Amino acid sequence: MSITYGEFVEKVLRLLDDPSQQIYEDGLVWDGVCGAHEAIMPYAPKFAQATLTAGSAGDLYTLPTDLYSIQAVQDVDSGKFIPRATLAPLTARSSTSISDNDWIEYPNGYLSLSVAISEGDQLRLYYFAYWNKPETESDLDFVLEVPTAALVGIMYYAGSHCLLPKSSNSANIRQFNLRVDSGNPEDNPLRVQAELYRKLFFQEMKMLPPYVKVSQ
Repeated sequence: MSITYGEFVEKVLRLLDDPSQQIYEDGLVWDGVCGAHEAIMPYAPKFAQATLTAGSAGDLYTLPTDLYSIQAVQDVDSGKFIPRATLAPLTARSSTSISDNDWIEYPNGYLSLSVAISEGDQLRLYYFAYWNKPETESDLDFVLEVPTAALVGIMYYAGSHCLLPKSSNSANIRQFNLRVDSGNPEDNPLRVQAELYRKLFFQEMKMLPPYVKVSQ
């Protein structure tokens, strides 16, 4: 099932009891939906792959800009998967044998091999990527590509995000209130509602089908 960003915004506004959008502005809803796209990454990552071609150095490669985490690195010619380096005291990375090659993600944004491969040789990178998001709050025709099963969770996260500024404003207004009612009435119901939506987000994420990570 595909859904546009504009259609999804309507769902978020109905959750917030603001279907005519009198309270929550476009930018705030957009921030919440975009934030939710990143918050679901530990539970629903986007599977991707890329081909890296060796340059003259052969041991350092620029990683894709949408990379969230590396899953595996494969030498295209041999088909063998190169293991991740284990960096521990009193250990050393291979420096002479290509068959004993390994890799690390270092520095940030780069893949580093312990043994350089020949210029023009290729590596196949298997990784988790960030989901594409609407570029602006006006990108209403953008089709969300996240899994359908994650949409309810994203809606709760966005709803929580939208409530937080109103909650902060309410806290500032009420900071000098004196409560004399019996019991323990809630001074900031918007904060409670925001926390509830965030808890519902995590509940939805935990119900997503588990995925298998690559053993490295």
